[in-house]
Amino acid sequence: MAEQARFTNLVGVGEDTFETLIRSGGYYVDKTLLVRDLLRNRSRVNLFNRPRRFGKTMNMSMLRSFLEIGADKSLFQGLAIKNETTIWDKHMGQYPVISISLKGIEAETFTEALSQIQNIVSTECKRIGFLNESEKTDSDDKDNFALLKAEKASQSSLRNSLAILARMLRMHYGKRVVILIDEYDVPLNYARNRYQDSMLIFMRGFLGDVFKTNEDVEFIVVTGCLRFAKESIFTGANNPVVDTVLDSGFSSYFGFTDQEVEHILTDFGLSRKKKLVGEWYDGYLFGRDRIYNPWDVMSYCLSILKDPETEPQSYWVNSSSNDIIRELIEKSKRTTKREIEELMKGHSLRKKILRSISYDDFSNTDSLWSVLLMSGYLTCSKEKVQGIDVYNLLIPNMEVREIYVSKITEWFRIECREVDFSILLDAFWKGNSKIIEESLVKRMIHTISYYDYKEDYYHGFLAGLLDAGSSYDVKSNDEMGLGRSDIAMIDDQNDRCILIEIKHSDEKSDMETDCKEALNQIIKQQYAVDMLNMGFSVIPYGIAFFKKSCMVVTGDMLIK
Repeated sequence: MAEQARFTNLVGVGEDTFETLIRSGGYYVDKTLLVRDLLRNRSRVNLFNRPRRFGKTMNMSMLRSFLEIGADKSLFQGLAIKNETTIWDKHMGQYPVISISLKGIEAETFTEALSQIQNIVSTECKRIGFLNESEKTDSDDKDNFALLKAEKASQSSLRNSLAILARMLRMHYGKRVVILIDEYDVPLNYARNRYQDSMLIFMRGFLGDVFKTNEDVEFIVVTGCLRFAKESIFTGANNPVVDTVLDSGFSSYFGFTDQEVEHILTDFGLSRKKKLVGEWYDGYLFGRDRIYNPWDVMSYCLSILKDPETEPQSYWVNSSSNDIIRELIEKSKRTTKREIEELMKGHSLRKKILRSISYDDFSNTDSLWSVLLMSGYLTCSKEKVQGIDVYNLLIPNMEVREIYVSKITEWFRIECREVDFSILLDAFWKGNSKIIEESLVKRMIHTISYYDYKEDYYHGFLAGLLDAGSSYDVKSNDEMGLGRSDIAMIDDQNDRCILIEIKHSDEKSDMETDCKEALNQIIKQQYAVDMLNMGFSVIPYGIAFFKKSCMVVTGDMLIK
């Protein structure tokens, strides 16, 4: 594999179009042998999953420049693929190409998202606008093409647009089409918790029609950060090639290898910075290749050329949204915070890794580790334990460690902080039901899972919480009156007591009724009698739980 880098005085940070970068004299690290390896090992659908800013878009642009009919061969002069004679002669400039990027789809509503996709498809229609004048294409397709180009197509036509364009290109050229789809998962990620069901249905049609067996398509290349497999977007794709950070087949084509970084720093007279660059931006292991973050390396080179005293800093973390990570962390349990603290100390964690993620997985905190790995916030080494792949997760470098220190620990502090027991206990003694509810819900978000929705778990959860957070005498299922009270919290110094009866509601709408039933049970079973006879005042509570919500109803204080 060629590791030579084309050098001029321009670094080219932020430029993700291969042709523009080459024509402007920008600095290009040669990844053109991706063409060779892709064509030799391709399936009909080829999916590359890598973190953002690791060269996916540049590689897709390079593929289009090489494969598309009318390709400018001069763009590849001096690059490694030029020496691959067989590939060059057989494939250079031989394919009609459809090329779209979905990385800009960030809409608050489904309607707005469709409008943005419509604009992207329209732009591609304008690029291949000659199809509407072709004598070889179908008249109905031409009508749809005109509407797509004018951004006036129906949702049905937009959903079928890639299939329409592929059919028209094949009819025009008499050759099957290559389709390049960059950052396919961005619309799906952004739709989460907003309009995800509508977007899933749309994307299944938008991509599914061309992923399935289609005589108009030669092959498809798709990139993204995560693989959404269980949503059936890839259903019908026959044996797709999927390459992630765990795989070695194409590992050196995304990000910079150690040899490439040495060459870059030498070219810019920065060899003295090699160790520092390694500490800050190295540390990723893609397959068997040691990889540097390319965005960081080039950004740092540009910064230090402007100011030789520039210190390394975090360029990558601020380059796009971290919403997925934050969402997962907000749902994480307290044990996860402790595990992340271990990572920050330089220790590794042994975890199960999911190669594909579904929307359902986002409710499972175990998926946090898979998303952190696939998104570039962790790296891993793999080993076999009794024949099973086990992954040891690590923070890759100084930049990412700073992300954990500055951002992730802050999110934990805000979202996963311990209940303020003084506020909770004060609310119980004062009969402030609203404060009690808010405190308990915050705690349940990070401690209770789907499998815990049972009355005995809620009972143990609340009893344990009160016992751990107070110096009072907390009793659970203690004999009182004519039965056993769920929870009693006794303040001997002030001769007062709280009695709590717990219910698990079948529906959220039942919670108020269940709370009143709990209060009636305290009275009917005379749980307060013994405490009243001892001269204590008693505050009764009926608390109903439903999933991760609760309702608290306070009864009238009982005094003998």
